[in-house]
Amino acid sequence: MNLEHFSPENYFFPTAGNSLALVVDNDLDSLTLTAEIVRFCGCCALTATNSQNALQLALAYQPTIILLELMLPEMDGISLAMQLRQHTSCPIIAVTSLPKFLFGAKALAAGCNDFLEKPVVVESLESTIFRFLNISSSASPSE
Repeated sequence: MNLEHFSPENYFFPTAGNSLALVVDNDLDSLTLTAEIVRFCGCCALTATNSQNALQLALAYQPTIILLELMLPEMDGISLAMQLRQHTSCPIIAVTSLPKFLFGAKALAAGCNDFLEKPVVVESLESTIFRFLNISSSASPSE
């Protein structure tokens, strides 16, 4: 997938107060797409492809929101969410290919604030980010 037209230089706007989002996904295509959507929403994006790096980045940079794939190598996203909850109160959104009917309650019990199944509709992810950052989605650029 070519994302050159989706460059943050072309679409960045400061409606989210330049909030910092941590995007965690071991699938590079999903990681890239989610990070670009986050940037489109006006946030800066940090990315991690595994739980260890995600935990280090979260502790070092204290992101405003975390978007978390639950299927990760080494330590799964449920365990990572539980560890993150010991250090942060920021919203954690599970953005995962796992089905909500099987993993939604586990994710919420582990400390996630919401659960989105992949493939994610861009508008749904955008509205979730805005909702948890208390930003009006009407502040987003029109098409």
